Formats: sequence, structure tokens, C-alpha cells
Amino acid sequence: MELFDAIYSARTMRMIKPDPVPREILNRVLDAAIRAGSAYNNQHWTFLVVTDAVQKKALADIYRQGAEHVRDGYAKRVLPPHITPAENLKDLNSAMYLIEHYHEAPAIIVPCLYNVPIKVPWLTSEQNTLFALRLAGASIYPAIQNLILAARSFGLGTVLTTLHLCYEDQVRRVLGIPDDHLSFAMMPIGYPVEEFRRVTRKPVSKVAFENRWGTPWRA
Repeated sequence: MELFDAIYSARTMRMIKPDPVPREILNRVLDAAIRAGSAYNNQHWTFLVVTDAVQKKALADIYRQGAEHVRDGYAKRVLPPHITPAENLKDLNSAMYLIEHYHEAPAIIVPCLYNVPIKVPWLTSEQNTLFALRLAGASIYPAIQNLILAARSFGLGTVLTTLHLCYEDQVRRVLGIPDDHLSFAMMPIGYPVEEFRRVTRKPVSKVAFENRWGTPWRA
């Protein structure tokens, strides 16, 4: 599909049908992911594709431990101006649906990255930690976005979830992730229950500055 059509309609999809996804399509999606750039061209990512029912249930059980945290997060949040209480409730119901049905997705993709040791001599320990985190994000999240857009082009829905990071040791044991690798998301992927539609966002003029913070971008 046309690139901008994919960008404007690749919305969060938490309600996924259990219908199987052809392996060749998953392979195309993964191949699109690894076309992204990475820091120093390390290409140090790994994508765990979990299709085994027992493994999926184990991941879902881990993810489900955070249900109360999710419920409280939506219930107690101070809503930004662009979100109505009704929209927040809809998002909560969608998130809770995902928690209960996580294991039903035909595949769960877990993007991981080798934890490359970074130490810049003139930075403090805290600054080095922040630098390493941002460098990792610069490597893994472009690949994840490629994955999301490629999935959309095949009519697949997905969502980038991170709740499992609260229980990462358990996820490591289930999937055998080595200590020198970090997971950055768990992404259930499959054909969505809902139809794709155009995403709504705040206008660019509200979120972009020109030359200096606070100077509005002139569209």
C-alpha cells in the first residue's frame, strides 16, 4: 500500500484474531524490520517470534500480572486535553481485553538488542547510562516502526507493549534470553478484529518548534 496510507492508518490494534498468519508474511515483516538503520551499523537486534501455544500462554500469564497496574493507570491518570473520559475508558477496555486474550494472537514478536557496552570518557556514569539507553533506542525503535508499517501493509494489526519489562526476569527464563541482551517490547501480531481507520493526532503546529524551543513551527 502507499506509504502515507500505512503511516496514517497503522493504529494500535489490541484485539487480534487467532487466525494464523502465513509464515512468508511474517518473514516479510521481519525482513522489513531489519532494513532500519542501527547505531554504528551494528545490526545487533534479534527478533524472537513466539508461535508455540505453551510459550504464548506463559508470556500472557506474565503480562497478566500487570493488570491492576494498567487498570489503575487509566483510572487515576490526569487526562491530557485531547483525550475525553469516554476515550480513556475505551482505551482501558481495549487494554484489558488484550491482557485477557494476549495468548490468542497467532504470534508474539519480542524485539531484543545486544547490550553493547558504551563508555564515553568525558561523561559521568549517569550521563553514560542515559547515552547508552538513547543509543539503544535509536537502534531498536526504527526497526520496530518498520515492522509496524510492514504489518499494516499486509493488513496485520499489532501493538508495542512494554508491561512485561516489570517482570523481565520471568520473560528471560521463558524465552531463554541471554543476560547480555535486552528486550524492548512484546508485540502480539495478527489480523485485527476492528477495521483500520485513520489515526487522529494533535496538529503539527502544536508539537513542533522552529529553531528554538517555544518558537512555533509555521506550517
